[in-house]
Formats: sequence, structure tokens, C-alpha cells
Amino acid sequence: MSTKIIRPQWCKDCRKELIQRDMSISDLAKSLGFTRAYVTQMLNGRVNFPETARRICEYLGVEYPDAAG
Repeated sequence: MSTKIIRPQWCKDCRKELIQRDMSISDLAKSLGFTRAYVTQMLNGRVNFPETARRICEYLGVEYPDAAG
């Protein structure tokens, strides 16, 4: 049985922005110097490192919550 992961809003907003820019996760990862797998895990909510999340959000122009969440 799989557990449903509830993605934070910033993850959803980043995915929307990627679509708007016609940009892939691989493109984003390459631009930021991360692996595609790592960025995918971040955007799927499987891992959460605030500094990485802030870098992703800053690059895409998406708001990242200052408080945990």
C-alpha cells in the first residue's frame, strides 16, 4: 500500500511555473547544478532541505514560505 504524499504549496507552484516556462525538471536541475533525481524528490515533497527549496523558488520566481510548511 502506498502512502500519499501531500506536497507543500511551493512544490505545486514550482511545477506550475515549470509548465509555464515549458521547462523540464532536467532543465531546472542543470541550471541549478543539481541532479534531476534530487530536484524531482524536492518537488515531490519526498525530501525537504530549506536552502535548496529557496534556491529553486528564487530561480523560478515562486514564493517560499519562511515558516515551516
